[in-house]
Amino acid sequence: MLSSESLFLITIAIGFIGALSPLILSYSYKEKSYFGVLTALSSAYLFVQIILLSMLAFKVINVGYSLILGGKILLDGFAAIPSVFIAFIALVVLLAYASMADDLERYSIFTSVLFLGELGSILISESSSISMFLSSWILIVISSYIAIASEKSKLSSDAALKYSLMGVVSTAFIVLWLGSGIYFGGDEIYGGVYPLTSKLAMIAIVMLTAGIGFKLGIFPFQWWMVDVYSFADGKSVSLITGVIKVGVIFAFTRMLYYTFYLSPSSVALLMISILSILTMTFGNFAAFTSKVFPRILAYSSIAQIGYIMVGMVGLLNGAITGNQTLVLFSSAAIAVQGLSYALSKSLSFLVSGRYGSMVELSQLKGLYRRDPVVAFSIIVAMLNLLGLPPLLGFWGKVYLFQAGLTYSIWLVVIAIINSGISSFYYGRIIAEIFSSSEQQGEDMKLKAMRTYVIVLAILLIVLGLGLIQAMFSYMGIHYL
Repeated sequence: MLSSESLFLITIAIGFIGALSPLILSYSYKEKSYFGVLTALSSAYLFVQIILLSMLAFKVINVGYSLILGGKILLDGFAAIPSVFIAFIALVVLLAYASMADDLERYSIFTSVLFLGELGSILISESSSISMFLSSWILIVISSYIAIASEKSKLSSDAALKYSLMGVVSTAFIVLWLGSGIYFGGDEIYGGVYPLTSKLAMIAIVMLTAGIGFKLGIFPFQWWMVDVYSFADGKSVSLITGVIKVGVIFAFTRMLYYTFYLSPSSVALLMISILSILTMTFGNFAAFTSKVFPRILAYSSIAQIGYIMVGMVGLLNGAITGNQTLVLFSSAAIAVQGLSYALSKSLSFLVSGRYGSMVELSQLKGLYRRDPVVAFSIIVAMLNLLGLPPLLGFWGKVYLFQAGLTYSIWLVVIAIINSGISSFYYGRIIAEIFSSSEQQGEDMKLKAMRTYVIVLAILLIVLGLGLIQAMFSYMGIHYL
């Protein structure tokens, strides 16, 4: 039986091979045969990764956490279990792109950055060292930028420019986070013993929140997200939201928890709770006023991060009070909602991308008649984001709100009110799908999407119907 370290190293090696394969194959095959060969090889690589990551997750469930690679990687349920789904979503996005790819160069670039983005997401979510976190961060920023820029249209170029600007600014804040002295405890964050002073800790938390806040779309750092998600190609946004961004969520949670461990701060906890309220409120009200489908999805993404931050408040409250049960519960809730977010957004942007950038909601009119499978999938995704039972998003919000209650009932009340507001724009999307339309016949734009979006929709249902509850007790973060 291979050790956890061996399984992890093989997984990473396969990822890098997958990233290099398009460069090698482009010199060996003619265009007609290239797509099929590259798709088959890349799918095989991802399938093997899913198996290896599943074996790692099984080890975590049965044995518990383990530190590998000299303490630079931590395999705990908080990251190991979601990593299986990150690789699966990457496989779905790859196959969805392959089903409609018509340009050799763009397909090659996208396949390479998909593997790099997936690797970065897995590595950063499981980073237990400052150096690994920074290396993974750089990998994520570069792969995200290339994915957006690869489409080579005017709108995608504008999106890439804004995204690159965001990447520079966010990385600058990450460097300032390091400048606060967070690394004084040592490179291995779970071996750190150097306590920060209260002022340095507050600076560290502000810098970390600002740096990753740009990446996640936390208010007031969300200004770039809506235009990028609306202008960029849907497949690229699906990769970013479904694969890359979820890893950043887990990394942010881990690093924020570590900073609180070094120097607990009730002021910083209040700041995170206020940012949670502002983020979800801004996202929901902005989505409510928009009529452009990808912009609604972008604003909804901002709101979803606000909900996830409710779980972070519960986690940090557990860290301050020394309540390890609350730490485990809150982090598991974040992991569940992170998966819910990733599956729903990758599905939604795959569909949105088929209509092009800045598509109006009116394009969805009568979709249930033209393509019932895609219509059903979109409805499941919207209801999941709304948090209706028995879908995965319902359990994610229940767990998050339960964690937030340990800090403030008003935080949870505001979150519930925001969920009610979101029902209006999610309901408007569903209403458009069921409304009558003059367009008749099959929607050929969506035909290639059917298999892949229905798989994601079914997974949201299956996870909500019992699978996530079976895994929940194993998905907590390794507490300090």
